[in-house]
Amino acid sequence: MPALCALFQGALGLVYPPTCAGCGAATADPGALCPACWASLRLIEAPVCPATARPLPSIWGLARSCRRAIAEPPVFGQARAVALFDGAPRHLVHRLKYEDRLALAVPTDRMMTASGRELVARAECVVPLHRWHLWRRHFNHTTPRSSEH
Repeated sequence: MPALCALFQGALGLVYPPTCAGCGAATADPGALCPACWASLRLIEAPVCPATARPLPSIWGLARSCRRAIAEPPVFGQARAVALFDGAPRHLVHRLKYEDRLALAVPTDRMMTASGRELVARAECVVPLHRWHLWRRHFNHTTPRSSEH
């Protein structure tokens, strides 16, 4: 059966070659980002504010919070984000959520799983998606799929 699936995917790739999940340019793998979209990602790396996931200047260290978290503390304890929400990341998320582009779930899931691995491991609970949102979106963006494999 896996050989038949691979054959079908190969034939499908001839008719519909893989394209960039961000801009539609040709790529080697389905759901991948082209070099230009990948380069446009402004990935968030340590140090980050533990409450808002905003990048912090490296001189602040890991234990500090950003100004927004100090001025208006969020109701949750911690957050984590992959990248600043502009350009390619914003486009990917909007296409996934509002245009029913479920194929984008794979690359975005990989990035979010890698970014939030430590936070999810320490989580006390995960709030489920409301049933009406699930019905409208056709997928549960709050469920980490990578951990099920």
